[in-house]
Amino acid sequence: MDNEAPMHAALNYKTIYFIWQYLTGVSSLFLSEEQMSTETENNKKDYEYQPRVTKPMDDMSFKFGTGKISGYTSSFLGTLSLLAVLCYQYPSYLTTTELRAAYDADFLQAVLKYGMFTSLGFGLLTFCIGKERKLGAIGVLLTAGAFALGGYTVKS
Repeated sequence: MDNEAPMHAALNYKTIYFIWQYLTGVSSLFLSEEQMSTETENNKKDYEYQPRVTKPMDDMSFKFGTGKISGYTSSFLGTLSLLAVLCYQYPSYLTTTELRAAYDADFLQAVLKYGMFTSLGFGLLTFCIGKERKLGAIGVLLTAGAFALGGYTVKS
């Protein structure tokens, strides 16, 4: 009886191994190195890499004379100007008391004034250049909104 149990176990092991090979197609688990090397050479496919083709991205680059640099600068400064004026208009909602005690309001109003006029200047420059007029329009409209809310003369 003891003799039959190991034979039965070996039979199960071999059966499972062949079922595994049949289902997965993997036969390299228990092969020698010579058998594995010949099997991998037979399965090896030569692959040639194709040359990489990329489309030109000239429309996405920042070049002088296209109006993108001045347009984005105008939009950015216009957004900052509008947010700063809103912070002056509603300080209890948009700032903290510790922050209001730490900064000099006159200095920040001067920075706001120069930022607003710079935004308008870059927006007008974008209109003169002419290729990215939407960006300039966004910057000018945001700055005009900041001026309509009180501009740099808003009381703090």
